[in-house]
Amino acid sequence: AKILDMAKHPEADRLTLCGVTFGGERSEIVCGAKNMQVGDHVALALPGARLPNGAKIEKSKIRGVTSNGMLCSE
Repeated sequence: AKILDMAKHPEADRLTLCGVTFGGERSEIVCGAKNMQVGDHVALALPGARLPNGAKIEKSKIRGVTSNGMLCSE
C-alpha cells in the first residue's frame, strides 16, 4: 500500500490515522508506528489476513476510529 496522508488520531496521542491506496482502492488504517511518512510503500494486511503468529486481522474500531486492516513491518 502507498501512504497518501497521515493525521493525528483524534482520541489517542500515540496513534496515527493513515490514508492508504492499494489496487486502486483507498482505505483508512489506524497505526501506532512512527517510522513512516507520506509516500512510503508499506505492507498492508487486510481484514481476513492471518499474521505469522496466527492472529487474524479484522476491521475494528480503535479508540472510536475504524481501522480497515493493519500496516505491517518486518
